[in-house]
Amino acid sequence: MKICLVTAFPPSRQGLNEYGFHIARELSQYPGLSLNILSDDLPTPEPELPGYNVTRCWAFDSLRNPVRLLRAIGRMRPDVVWFNLGFASFGGSPLPAFVGLAIPALTRISGYYTHVTLHQLVETVDLTDAGVKSQTLYKVAGTGEAQCTCARTEYCREGRNIPISRSAAILCIAFSRSASGEPTNGWSS
Repeated sequence: MKICLVTAFPPSRQGLNEYGFHIARELSQYPGLSLNILSDDLPTPEPELPGYNVTRCWAFDSLRNPVRLLRAIGRMRPDVVWFNLGFASFGGSPLPAFVGLAIPALTRISGYYTHVTLHQLVETVDLTDAGVKSQTLYKVAGTGEAQCTCARTEYCREGRNIPISRSAAILCIAFSRSASGEPTNGWSS
């Protein structure tokens, strides 16, 4: 099975890079699984961690991320694309963040199985403490993104797929359906 993991990844200093590393480390232990990490650009070139196939193909605050990531995914033709995301993974301002969070839906529409690990719900973030000026825009866009990203998720337990709530999907146990609507637990072909 071929998996593309979209995540910040060391030596990057972006948020969730260590979480991405731990996912990659665990996945790399499975024989027969091919892992390609699609990660964020580094400000200055640095050596990649040994033993990992890393492609640096997206940038923080870039509106070109959907095009760059979809091209990289298309070249690799994975069985599953796993997104390890937070609401600010792709940008610190509303437009790049929103556009970046649309990438899992665009990937699914493009015909790839997707798995999304989303680390925050916009409803749980103190936007004043975070320094967000356009709080209404963030709330509307963030809630809409979470609904869209997790609208057709399922939780796989004991070999069967059962519908779950959006909140449970966000807790990193959600597996998406393919673009054609077929259920997947992320590991079956």
